[in-house]
Amino acid sequence: MIMKKAILAIASIALVLSSTPAMAEGTRADEVIAFHTKYDAQFDQILVKFTAAKAKLAFDPASLALVNNSISNLAETRRVIEQNLSDANAPMANVVRLADEQLGMFSLTQFKLDNLIAKIKTISCVKGKAVKKVSSLATAKCPAGYKKK
Repeated sequence: MIMKKAILAIASIALVLSSTPAMAEGTRADEVIAFHTKYDAQFDQILVKFTAAKAKLAFDPASLALVNNSISNLAETRRVIEQNLSDANAPMANVVRLADEQLGMFSLTQFKLDNLIAKIKTISCVKGKAVKKVSSLATAKCPAGYKKK
């Protein structure tokens, strides 16, 4: 997570340092609108998928940490992008490049999460009238005193 934030910070600094003089006001505004039109829905879709994965993988601490880290990185990426979009001196090409790179990384993470979700095993365990569902990424086992239904 620290490495990801460091990369985003470096990317943000690079955007500012490599900036060119501001474009005409209407042109920059049009580019920002086009950027939002193209990328906002993609970032929103990734957030929805990460949130759904968080609910499905809540029982596994390692997977939950991966999802929480990914959601945090997504929020940081969007913050850096918005900061650079509001800076008239930040070149749009660099902002677009950052968005494309991050979307690629998030899609790889989503692929990993989808594979983890596919490996979830859920069983029902019974103890008297009580029924408990147990999920695991490996072999799901009933708690002490419960029997597999």
